[in-house]
Amino acid sequence: IISVDKTKVVQNVPDALAAYVPPVLLTNLKSVDVTLINNKSWSQQQATVLFGAVSKSTVDTEVLSESLLQGFTCSSMQTLSQQKIRQLVTACRPRPDRNKVVLKESQLTCMYNAVKYDTTLSFTDVPSDMLLYYSYSRVKSVNCRSYFSALGAADFSVLSSVPSKQTLFKNAQSCLGISGGRLSKDQVGVLGNMICTLNPSYIQNSDPLILEKLKNCGDLSDAQVAAIQTLLFSGNTPYGNPAAWNLKTLQQLEILPLYLKKDFWGKFSFVCFFLYLLFIRCLCLFTFAGSFTVMK
Repeated sequence: IISVDKTKVVQNVPDALAAYVPPVLLTNLKSVDVTLINNKSWSQQQATVLFGAVSKSTVDTEVLSESLLQGFTCSSMQTLSQQKIRQLVTACRPRPDRNKVVLKESQLTCMYNAVKYDTTLSFTDVPSDMLLYYSYSRVKSVNCRSYFSALGAADFSVLSSVPSKQTLFKNAQSCLGISGGRLSKDQVGVLGNMICTLNPSYIQNSDPLILEKLKNCGDLSDAQVAAIQTLLFSGNTPYGNPAAWNLKTLQQLEILPLYLKKDFWGKFSFVCFFLYLLFIRCLCLFTFAGSFTVMK
């Protein structure tokens, strides 16, 4: 299909095959049909190549797909107005009807530097992950709760610096009045995904809502897993007494049981274990299908 006319790759290649187009063939397009490009699904490498041309040509940045926005580059901003840059950044914000725009650390720091002096933007107007690099000195004390609430939706694994994660929590402690090694239900709700970075002592001593937040973590340390089990074994959670656990308990815990150890699984029969694995497989397939539908 590509060999027919290498200057019309976007037009000729079916949407379902777009991800297989070599990025080098997207560098010198004769024309930029934003609607046509926007309707196809691209890899991040492809999107990076396309982003410059698309960002110049698009009128309504709000309609750009997550697939294209993941190609955000610093170099493309050099020829754009500050207003267009602002629009592109806000187009990457979390939206309930769309998948997340996945961006790398270099893209996020670039975004932040581009809009950090824009006082008209609220914390929810920008990508949650960008707030990981926000200068806390710019956050007024009256707005600190709003900042941490928005930051709670971020993926903290993107932040490469461990000291930076520790500093974020230290600032959150001051803002939210966290003390004594325990988090209240309200504090857990505000911190959101920052829970994934916390010491085990906070996990086992905090309000049980923390278990729901831990379901969003991409990875957990052995010490965190041990703390989760300690909290669950206490029986003081919505999942009740361990002696009464069954298949429904595993299903309600969603992904968490996959991290847990032998002493947890010893509470369940092999049949429950097998049926739970089938449940997780179906859940993953359903999530993938839902993401694909939203993307389309």
